This record gives sequence, structure tokens and C-alpha cells, in this order.
Amino acid sequence: KGSVVDGSKKVVVDVVTLPGERGDGETISGLKFPGLFLNQLSDKCFSPDGKFILTSSQWGSVVRVVSISLDDGSVKPLSFDMRDGDNRNDAEPSQQFLCFTDDGGAIVTQSECNYPTMLGSLPSSFLTDAKGGISSQVLAELPSAATSSFSPSSAGSGFKAGSGYSYKIMNILPEHGDVKVDVSSILLLPDDAGNEKLPLIVVPHGGPHSATPTSFVPSYGYLCQHGKYAVLHVNFRGSTGFGQAALESLAGNAGTQDVLDVVAATRAAIDTGAIDPERVGICGGSHGGFLAAHLSGQHPDLFRVASMRNPCINIASMVTA
Repeated sequence: KGSVVDGSKKVVVDVVTLPGERGDGETISGLKFPGLFLNQLSDKCFSPDGKFILTSSQWGSVVRVVSISLDDGSVKPLSFDMRDGDNRNDAEPSQQFLCFTDDGGAIVTQSECNYPTMLGSLPSSFLTDAKGGISSQVLAELPSAATSSFSPSSAGSGFKAGSGYSYKIMNILPEHGDVKVDVSSILLLPDDAGNEKLPLIVVPHGGPHSATPTSFVPSYGYLCQHGKYAVLHVNFRGSTGFGQAALESLAGNAGTQDVLDVVAATRAAIDTGAIDPERVGICGGSHGGFLAAHLSGQHPDLFRVASMRNPCINIASMVTA
């Protein structure tokens, strides 16, 4: 029904080469529409009237719920915040669409670097309210970490959601590379550092075609709040969520372009004045481990220590294993 016709085929949203070449110019975290970057559609992704698809898509360093018009292919990010009453002007939560409800509402989730996942709902009018702020209802707040019978203490002990550390998204336009798209990173900082310059742990993601969003990860929260480390997640060019050109620019440039992207993001974090440049380390797994190896080898004066998990550094052994 609506715009859905059985057996019909058409391209609803085409590939976006560079952010902003499609869409209405709306920006999220300083980035215009980069195209759709999602794993799969929900089984219940069609609106009750059949005119829209609801899904979650990587948009730079955040994940947002978007509506896709089957009529004209327009993509609109939904504007809602389950923590709307917390006076948050600079918040950049990541959100997920799960499914429609029987009355035409939606079940969604939201989390942030310093706030565990919340399960919530949107009212049945949310598609018509998409241009303004959409009201939301919190159904449940999930614990900061899972526990079992083998864990006698509470997983939430000493942790208060939304406090202890903060985060911000940093975008820089690198001078190197042919595709000029922002390199985005997420900087986590403990609240009570005072004037002390902090040690920094730089964490490039694996994949390499994936991304680190502003979602809650207990291990990094622990390092930041209790270890008093700053943490920097770097979404180098080749990450999802920044347009197809940036994604494909890594091919043939791994070990050079991505390395320099991480170096540039790290130096930008140091330039904030919060970081001790003599105490910078790097860690990562898979392609993140590959980058940790290259960065500690190519830039030993910047990265003083490295930790690598299943790094992709011996292709011959990977092929023959």
C-alpha cells in the first residue's frame, strides 16, 4: 500500500560520493548527509501507510534514526532526545530504530559515550513531527555492564550515568590525501582532571570499513573515569558514514593515509591543552592493531607505547593459516 508496489524495483536513495551532494543541507556533528550506511533493515521498517522506511544509519561519528520517503527518496534524521530534560546543548547521542509498534509509534534506543543504553518509544505522530523536536518516552535504562552469578558486586557500583567524564566530537580537514573529507574523532575526558594534563589512549577502529560512534562502551568509560585517561576514538578516512569517496580512498593507501589521519587527530587532541604530549599511547585490534603497529613504528616520538590485538601485520600467515 502507499508507495510500496509488489514486484516493483527502483533506487530510492543512491550512493553519495561526498557529504552534502544529496539531501537538504542539514548537518549532524558538522557533517552534511553522507549517504546511507547501515547493516540491514528491520523486519518492520515500513511505516503503517507504506510511504516511509525507518532505519538507523551512520552519519559521521554518530548513528541516527532516519526516515526515507519512498515517494522522492528524501532522507530526514529524526530529532529526539530521551535525556531532553538534562540541559544538554552539545550532546551527540547515537540512536537506533528497532521496529514500529502496532499503533504506528516506534521503539528506539539511545546511548552516549558516558550514558548506557536507554530503551524508549516515539508516539504515532512522530513522522509528521519530524521537522521539529519529537517527544519520546523512556521505557527502560539498561545497566552500565552485564553481570552474572559469578560477579558478586554490582556492575553499576561507583558509576553514575552521565557523569564522571564527558565527550566531544572533533572534526579536522587533513591536508594530505586526494579526497578532502573531515577526519572525525571522539575525545573522552575525565571530569575532575583540573589543570593536570592527561595521558591519552588513541583507539583507531578495526574493519577498516567500520566506525566508532558516540555509543557507550564500559571499558573505555572505566579507563576514563577511574583510570583518569583521556581516550580518543579516530574515524579515519575509510570509515563508514563519511561518503563513498572517503570510504574508497583507503584502498591502496593503507599504512599511509590512515596513519596520517590518526596522527592529525592526535595532534588536534593535544592542541586542546588537556593532553600530556609525553604520555600518548595507542591500541587497537584487527585493522586498528595494524594501525597501532604502523603508528608506533612510523611515529615513535608521538606514540610512546602500543598495545595490539590480533593485528593484521603478517598477510602471508593469514593467507596460509
